[in-house]
Amino acid sequence: MKRFDEAVITDGSKLDTVGKTSKYLSNRCKEFAAYVKFSKDTLSGQVLIETAIDDDDTGTWAIVGTINWIAANRTHHLAVTGLYRAIRARISSPIVGGTVDVHFMGVE
Repeated sequence: MKRFDEAVITDGSKLDTVGKTSKYLSNRCKEFAAYVKFSKDTLSGQVLIETAIDDDDTGTWAIVGTINWIAANRTHHLAVTGLYRAIRARISSPIVGGTVDVHFMGVE
């Protein structure tokens, strides 16, 4: 069993900041997780985990999961099973007062 781990957003705060996985990770993993960490001074924000048919899709991506800010200095975890052609994290509501980090992890 092979495990993959990628930081896709680091110190993000601006609306529509996007972080994508490598095609290798999104196309080969059957188990997938997103770790979303809001920094200690955050007051609000939202991150969407989305999928589309291609990494370069310019249309609206399908939502896999929504991570809403609940508290500062908090880590959220979203686990999903399935295959994805392309997967990304997108800041859909600005991160107020701090930043957010998003890591994607997958298992073949």
